[in-house]
Amino acid sequence: MKTQTHFARVFSRAPLVRSVQYKVLGQPPYLLFETFGPPEWRDRKKSVLVFWNFTDESLARKFTLFVELEKGRSTSRKEPPVQIVASVRRKSFWLWTLDRLSAIAHGDEPPSFVCSHSAIGRV
Repeated sequence: MKTQTHFARVFSRAPLVRSVQYKVLGQPPYLLFETFGPPEWRDRKKSVLVFWNFTDESLARKFTLFVELEKGRSTSRKEPPVQIVASVRRKSFWLWTLDRLSAIAHGDEPPSFVCSHSAIGRV
């Protein structure tokens, strides 16, 4: 039987943003916040990078989920893609991310963090 890999948040580290391996389309920002907690962010010239860094128990494997939000763009347009960059073993990070997002989105697990937008929508 295959054991599930778990990952922990890592704070105050630069995000991995080169060589994007996977993209998740159409996920509203509040779902990411509910699933992974409050993001870190980096202000760029034309955009804001919103990101979550993770590592495994060995601290050797790292990955970043990030969304790049263009400055001055209306939030009513379609959601920007969530991008995933992994240092190694990309598939395990990808599957873990999809499992987490799916479990929260479909109500299989309660959100770890609750945003006011989704709390109103679920009442």
